[in-house]
Amino acid sequence: MKKEIKIALIILGIVLFIVGLFCGIATGISRKNRETNPVRINYQKSSFQDFNVENDVVNIKCKLYIYNVYDEDKSFYIKAKSSEDVGTLLSDENLIIKENGKEKVFELKANESVNIDVIFEGKYGGTNQKKDRLLPDDIRIEYID
Repeated sequence: MKKEIKIALIILGIVLFIVGLFCGIATGISRKNRETNPVRINYQKSSFQDFNVENDVVNIKCKLYIYNVYDEDKSFYIKAKSSEDVGTLLSDENLIIKENGKEKVFELKANESVNIDVIFEGKYGGTNQKKDRLLPDDIRIEYID
């Protein structure tokens, strides 16, 4: 009987060690992700609004829910690619957000979350039709050091 209890305690110890190891790894990955991707987009709370074409420039209006999980203020650009619309609405997949003729710089305070209205600009491809009413397929944050 004592031998069975010792074996059970050893197995329990091994299981607890493995669970603790996995928790430590997950915490380290989460912390690294917070540091490398502090500003994030919540796609479930974001949406495509509309688009129009003016002077061979496509304007894609979207509402983005972004949040900063970091303990420091962050400055960044928001860029996107819309490969599904190349050859119709767009001649090039790259989209940027401009303000006063320059690429717009966004700022988000530490631990802040906001809903923002943005207009992505792209080069007109010749057909005034968007493939779907979804956000661009690749929206990314580029940090300013």
